Amino acid sequence: MRIWAIANQKGGVGKTTTTLALGRGLATLGHRVLLIDLDPHSSLTRAFGVPLDPPPQGVLELFGAPPAELSSLSRHSDIPGLDYVCAQAALATLERRSANQPGLGLALQNAFARHQGQHDYILLDCAPTLGLLMINALALV
Repeated sequence: MRIWAIANQKGGVGKTTTTLALGRGLATLGHRVLLIDLDPHSSLTRAFGVPLDPPPQGVLELFGAPPAELSSLSRHSDIPGLDYVCAQAALATLERRSANQPGLGLALQNAFARHQGQHDYILLDCAPTLGLLMINALALV
């Protein structure tokens, strides 16, 4: 399983577009691909037509106690081999929660350890901030 974080501290530079294009291309080549939206603005989630009200289950549940299983949050797209996990606006609250919940910096690493073998590629669409979500993403690559 290969994990790629599409990251930049500036917004509007094409992170989501790049993530989606790479994911579609890899799936078209026959790979099993999982896209994970780590941006509270949920652009990747919206690209799949998922309504944000009410908020969908997604990445935030990986930081819960107990954390959800990544496979239970994964949704199938209309492209064979391309799955995705939604973001929620409430992801922006993780920074405040991290002071009270030790171990949040490794939440994604723990979730991915239990997800081995289900996808060939996992692409992380990162938020344009150097916060807890970006740290989680960079710890994986």
